Amino acid sequence: MSKPNLTDLQAENASGPDGQRIKKHILTDPEIRNFTGPIGKKIKKYHVGDGLYLWCMKEGGRCWRFRYYLDGKERGMALGTYPKVSLADARKAVEKQREILKAGTDPAVEKRKAKQTDKLAKEDTFEALAKEWYDSRSHTWSSKYAADEWTRLEQHAFPNLRKLPVSQIQPLDLIAVLRKVQATGATSSAFRLLSTIRQILDFAINSGRLAHNVAIGREGALKVHKPKNRAHVSLTEFPDLVKAIATYDQIGTREVMLALQLITLVFTRANELLQAEWTEFDFDKLLWEIPASRMKMEKTLLVPLAPQVVAILKELKAMHPDSKFILPGRDGKKGLSINALLGALDSLGYGKKQTVHGFRHIASTILNEARNGDERLFDGDAVEAQLAHTSGGTRGVYNKAKYLPERRKIMGWWADYLDEIARKGAVDN
Repeated sequence: MSKPNLTDLQAENASGPDGQRIKKHILTDPEIRNFTGPIGKKIKKYHVGDGLYLWCMKEGGRCWRFRYYLDGKERGMALGTYPKVSLADARKAVEKQREILKAGTDPAVEKRKAKQTDKLAKEDTFEALAKEWYDSRSHTWSSKYAADEWTRLEQHAFPNLRKLPVSQIQPLDLIAVLRKVQATGATSSAFRLLSTIRQILDFAINSGRLAHNVAIGREGALKVHKPKNRAHVSLTEFPDLVKAIATYDQIGTREVMLALQLITLVFTRANELLQAEWTEFDFDKLLWEIPASRMKMEKTLLVPLAPQVVAILKELKAMHPDSKFILPGRDGKKGLSINALLGALDSLGYGKKQTVHGFRHIASTILNEARNGDERLFDGDAVEAQLAHTSGGTRGVYNKAKYLPERRKIMGWWADYLDEIARKGAVDN
C-alpha cells in the first residue's frame, strides 16, 4: 500500500499548479494500522476527517487530536492514543465534542472539568469520608464506643463500599450491606450500621462532596428491630436508688455523685452528658443545647435547666474552672468515662439492677403516667421530644424548640420530684 501524501497539516491548504485546491486524503482504518510512521520529521499530522487528526511521532507513538474553532480561534484537544482508542471510537469522540461546541462550550474546558470531577470522585471514596467523619467526632466518644464504631465499619461496610466514591453509592448498595448483617441475626447491629452510614453521608454533604443522602429511608428495607429495655429498677425501688446516689460521696468522689445526680435530672444518653462542654450552656436562657454531632438521631436537643441542675453545674465549674468539659475525664482531653458511673452504681449495690441508660426509661414512665386526678400532667409528645425520640413516617420538619414551654414545665416538675425523694431520704436517715 502506498503511503498517503499531502496529508500533513502544513499541506492541508495547499493549491496545485492550476490554482485548484488539492483534495485532502482521508485516512482509513487499514491505512492507520499499516502506517509505519513519519520519516525525517519529529511529528506528522494526518487528517482523518471532520477535524480529527492522527499525530504520528518519530519515535513511533500515535495519538488522536481534535482541531476545532471557537470564537474565531483555532483550538485543539487530545482524544487518546492509537490503537488503544480505535478510529471508530475517535470519531465518536469527535461527534461528542461537536455537540458540546453547538452548546457554545469549549470541549477542552469541559474535558478538564470532567477529569477533575473524576479525580475528586476517586479521592472521595466511602472509606476516605468515613475516616474524616470518624476523626472529626471520635475525640468526644469513649474509647470503647469509638472502637465499636470503627470495627463495625471495617467488618460490615468497608468490604463492599470501601473504594466506591460516595457520589456513586446507590440505595441497593447499602441495602445489600445491611441485609448481609441482618442475615447473621444481628438485627440491631444493622440499624446501628445504617445510622453510622447516614451520618457519614451527611458529613459528605456538609463538606460539599455529595448532593443527596441515599441512606435516608433505608430502614424500610430491614426487618423491624424490637429493642430491649436496658436494666433499670422498678418504680417502687427508684426512690431508694435516688437516696443511695445522694450518699455516694461517702464512699466515692463527689464529682461522680454529682454526675449521677445530673444524669437522673436531665435523663439524656450518657455520651450526651459526659462529653458536654461549657460552651453548650446558656445560663441566661437556662438552656443546654446539645449539638447534633453528639446526638443519636443527629438532631440538636434543647434541655431546659431546672434550678437544681444549675446548682450542680456551678459546683462542677468550681471544681474544674479551666476545663472545657463539665465533667472532665482523667486526662482532661475527654469527658468522664461511663465506666465511672457504672462503677458507682455497682458500689451502691445496683450493678445488675440499673444502667445509666435505664434512667431514661424510668423518667419516661413516670412523666407519661403523672396525673392530676384523671388528667395527664404533661403532653406525651412533649415528653417524647425531651427524650429526643423521633417517630417514623413523614412528620414535619424537625424543630429543636418544639414544645419548649411544656418541656420547661416537665423538667422543673421532674427536678422537684427528685428533690422531694431526696429530702424524704434525709429525714428518714
